[in-house]
Amino acid sequence: MIFNTSTAEPNDDIGILAALNSLPREVLGTTFGVGPSAFAKVPTTLKPVVITKRS
Repeated sequence: MIFNTSTAEPNDDIGILAALNSLPREVLGTTFGVGPSAFAKVPTTLKPVVITKRS
């Protein structure tokens, strides 16, 4: 799930990439009804992202 709010994320928020990478590709494929190769392009390296707000 993705929420577009202007509030800060809590420090314990693992994010979508960390959540996807915590499960084997076979489990993801079974869950979403696709082959494990459908998740081959999901990045495995997590890089911090800074989102700023312009006024």
